[in-house]
Amino acid sequence: MPAPLQPWLNLEGSMTQAIAHHFGQAPQVEVHFSGADNLHVWEQQTFLPNAKLAAGYARHISLNIGERPVLLARSVTPDGSPVEALLCGLQTTPLARLLFEDAQWVRIGSPIALQASGHLFGRACLWQHLRDNGQLIVEEFFNF
Repeated sequence: MPAPLQPWLNLEGSMTQAIAHHFGQAPQVEVHFSGADNLHVWEQQTFLPNAKLAAGYARHISLNIGERPVLLARSVTPDGSPVEALLCGLQTTPLARLLFEDAQWVRIGSPIALQASGHLFGRACLWQHLRDNGQLIVEEFFNF
């Protein structure tokens, strides 16, 4: 990952708030997809190593400053997870509202560095809801 993106990889707070601070204005959430989706093999293994979970629920969004997408994100949960209804209900509300305003959500482990298409870098974080054990992977790609 390029050195200028390292602080973003290890960010512990809200990505939405950090982007607002960095760009001097709050980003707008644009939803590109929300619904049933196949899980990638690495996502399946992150949720339940040695298990086969082919299906899940995904939400694909971008955080835009003006017309420019500065962050691309995919959030996924296993099919039938209690988190599915929460993701579905977000619409254009930032996911940070769900994760940082409910103390029952905790991040599990360290962020996983990601690279897509050779030039797009990002991270993935596994989250768990302590009360209902629902899990969520949040993948964020930096487009700045």
